Amino acid sequence: MPLIGPVSSSATETGSFGRVEVAGDVTVADGSAAAPAYSFTGDTDTGMYRPGANGLNLVTAGGVAMHINSAQKVGIGTTSVGAYLDVSYGGTGTTHAIKIGADDGATSRTDTTTKYGQMGLAHYTNAEEQHGIFYANSTSTTATLFIGGAGGGQNAFETVKINTGTDHASTTTTERLRVDSTGDTHTNDGSVSSLSDVRVKKNIEDLTDGLNIVNQLRPRTYQYNGKATMSPDDGVTRYGFVADEVLTVAPQYVVTGSEKLGDEGIGEDGEMKNGTVVDDFKSMSTGRLIPMLVNAIQELSAEVNTLQAQISGSSDFSTLKSSVTGT
Repeated sequence: MPLIGPVSSSATETGSFGRVEVAGDVTVADGSAAAPAYSFTGDTDTGMYRPGANGLNLVTAGGVAMHINSAQKVGIGTTSVGAYLDVSYGGTGTTHAIKIGADDGATSRTDTTTKYGQMGLAHYTNAEEQHGIFYANSTSTTATLFIGGAGGGQNAFETVKINTGTDHASTTTTERLRVDSTGDTHTNDGSVSSLSDVRVKKNIEDLTDGLNIVNQLRPRTYQYNGKATMSPDDGVTRYGFVADEVLTVAPQYVVTGSEKLGDEGIGEDGEMKNGTVVDDFKSMSTGRLIPMLVNAIQELSAEVNTLQAQISGSSDFSTLKSSVTGT
């Protein structure tokens, strides 16, 4: 075990050593990407070198893979670093600039084990788990992306906002969409638009649903029981319908799909703990009822007009009663 004093790039110690201890500093020439100062006997263009004052580059195959500048900012794929982590992508095809992910006990990327990926933001107090910008998982049955937390042990965001600008060169943006901590969604003018231009529609027909269905609907108040990820047991009274009841009257307004239900709350994967997946879970949009309600109003309006005409055209109460009641 040779003990060597301070070593510089002009030193000529040679030999075959299983272990070398240096009592002092080791200094070498700066090197370059093609010939890094620190490299390997079987791979001389892979290693580390000094590009300039207080900088450090890691290279593979003679190209800079990672650059650390004097401000301790890190660049991957770039030596012009503008942030504390700057990733530059210059590839083509399906190559990703950043691909974040972790396998849950996977032995390869092609096995059938659940995969996870996530990105977070440091919490303000630094004593809490990070805020989840996004979290995703891929299982044998689903691939799910969560935005704003709800997975991987990350803290949730209280509010998610989407801003847009007047054009792509504008640095001034305006909030256009917000999802708050209660799950309510807000827009800047209260509207959510759907495609409606006649040029993208076919098989256009008059809707026949109207009073015949409206009179059978049962408006309800209710509270959620916490057995699904979107039904928190928060004690809030909500207003609407029960999809199971609507299904018996107007099944065209009810959508049936799969959902995981459970009694043990939400786990770190964003799903119900020890839940059971059911394939007959019902949901509905009250917004889809609006065309039918318009029909119902028009039917009522027509009836009112008829009654007004009968009233104005009759001076005999008995005749008027008979025409209205049919008796």
